[in-house]
Amino acid sequence: MKVQVKELDGLFRELEVQIPSDRFNQELEKEYEEVRRKVTLKGFRRGKAPMNIIKSSYADSVRE
Repeated sequence: MKVQVKELDGLFRELEVQIPSDRFNQELEKEYEEVRRKVTLKGFRRGKAPMNIIKSSYADSVRE
């Protein structure tokens, strides 16, 4: 992971963080699994919904 700090006007700072894509994808999958365990979708038991439905329904909230 690479971090750069740029000093701007006064007390303002800008952070630039670079994360390897494999680590990012790994953490993203962990979050999808956590969401999968918690949500209940109509027609599926809790924790048993297909991952493609979870990803299409909750992609925005997971990426936040």
